[in-house]
This record gives sequence, C-alpha cells and structure tokens, in this order.
Amino acid sequence: MLITTRDQLVRPSKQRELAEALRAHVIEIDADHDLPLVRGEEYGRLTKLAVDTAASAAGFKVAAGRLEPGEQRAEDDG
Repeated sequence: MLITTRDQLVRPSKQRELAEALRAHVIEIDADHDLPLVRGEEYGRLTKLAVDTAASAAGFKVAAGRLEPGEQRAEDDG
C-alpha cells in the first residue's frame, strides 16, 4: 500500500490503519494526495513496486510485464 505522508485529503493515520487491517506491505512517500498529478512518473514507479510486492506475496511472479503463477504456498492456519 502506498501511503502519502503529507496527504491533506486522507490522513496518513487513516491510511496506515487501513494498511494494518489489510496486513499490507507499506511504501511511504513524502507527498500529498495529488501525487499522481504532480509526480506521475514517481507515482507510477511506486505503484508498480507495490503491485509487484503484493503479487509476489500471493505466490505470483512478474515475467515480461505479465503475472504468472508461482509456486503454491501453504496458507497459515493462524
């Protein structure tokens, strides 16, 4: 999950609360909510990193820009 630490629309504390509830990997950036508009290239790079990290955690691998099934992983019971 990409958290914008200077966000004036969605407080960073609320973003972190959601990330914790989702057990999400967190990437923080010193930016406001308008990050995609004012720093689009950086936003795109970080969003790709976040997606690739989530896909890897779910057992997928990224190959030539596509997600492919990786090794099956046992789920934790708890």
